[in-house]
Amino acid sequence: MKKENGKFKSSQDVRKREDVILWGTKVARQCLPTSFYEEIDGHIASYKKLFTKAKKEGGVDEKKPI
Repeated sequence: MKKENGKFKSSQDVRKREDVILWGTKVARQCLPTSFYEEIDGHIASYKKLFTKAKKEGGVDEKKPI
């Protein structure tokens, strides 16, 4: 997932999206297929690899601490 400036978002942003989906299904009292969990875990793992590579190349927006 890239921002409009072409830099990668942090892997935490990807995990937050998963959390939103899981929260929504809980509120709606619905179940997700088991394939969702398998695919999202694989997606997050591969994104972390891309993020690490992009970070080494300077293609990541780093959030500055307040």
